[in-house]
Amino acid sequence: MMMLSFAANLAVAAAVLGALWRDLPRMTRALGPDGASRRLLAAILATLACASIAGLARPDKAAEIAHTLFPLQILATLIALPLLGLRARAAQVAGLLALLHLGTMVTLYS
Repeated sequence: MMMLSFAANLAVAAAVLGALWRDLPRMTRALGPDGASRRLLAAILATLACASIAGLARPDKAAEIAHTLFPLQILATLIALPLLGLRARAAQVAGLLALLHLGTMVTLYS
């Protein structure tokens, strides 16, 4: 389950980073023109991707990474959901990831 969470993080981060890099119109509609906020989002997503790659590449350290990364993502999602609203695609994806990470955390602690 933990590896699934890392892989899901990596897949979502890669998709969004790729869309940001290519400056796709849907990203401009969702986030506005390229600017500091989009670059900050890219940096945060790249950090999540790097941590997820580390978790996938280092199974001996994966649980330690998961115990820090997944609760932070769950908390960030809980903060973001009321700000974005449930109709926002980003909120839906973040919510699904948070549920996956919550399930992962349950399996890690049981």
